[in-house]
Amino acid sequence: MSGVHPSQVKQQGCWALLPMKDLVQAKTRLGGVLASHERRALAQAMAEDVLTALTGSAALTGVLLISDDPGADMLAAKYGVDWLPESALDASGLNKVVTAGCAVLRARGVESVMVVHSDLPLLTPATVDDALATFEERDVALLLVPDRRLEGTNMLLAHTSGLPVFHYGCGSFAAHQRAARAQGLACDEQRLAGAALDVDQPADLIDAWRRLMDGAAAGTHTRAFLGRSDIARRLRALSELYAANTRGVR
Repeated sequence: MSGVHPSQVKQQGCWALLPMKDLVQAKTRLGGVLASHERRALAQAMAEDVLTALTGSAALTGVLLISDDPGADMLAAKYGVDWLPESALDASGLNKVVTAGCAVLRARGVESVMVVHSDLPLLTPATVDDALATFEERDVALLLVPDRRLEGTNMLLAHTSGLPVFHYGCGSFAAHQRAARAQGLACDEQRLAGAALDVDQPADLIDAWRRLMDGAAAGTHTRAFLGRSDIARRLRALSELYAANTRGVR
């Protein structure tokens, strides 16, 4: 597959834009818990869970995966979504890549876009549908769905005719709000449990492991990976260590 085929693109509606970095380079902050090949496997498992949620949504018109990962084309084919290599966009850095990806969708007649990250193992089709319904009901230019710490922006919905200036990075939730005010864009937020947990740090990984092992209705691929005996053993020990340290500071 060489990228998006215009004849395959459905016009209008809302498309999800899923930027995904090369999985070999993903999740370096988990280096103290997982080996490099395990971090890649985790990143792919979470990406597959996000794609499962997006393609299971009844509200989305389509999904565009943007990635230079060597397996991105096969991943897109597996889930029946469109794919563009990041290198084809003549853009570098997440903000420029997202801006260029939105421009591609706008040029194809897509009316609105939902930017989603690939490390949300608890994402469900219902969460996706809920976010889009809220965006349409509140009739705002920009809807932000933050992470559980209210620091990052795990989902962002906007009209392609009035895109915001993207400010992904440290403190992006507040940065997107400030930028929207500066641009005169009506901005709102929605907190969704299914989109709140992104896995960047060991504490996030432990939380995801606990929730998935407790039967969270999502994350089939991530659950299978974290449930492996060797991975689960490490996470159980790390969880106990964290709990002991927490008790020690009280």
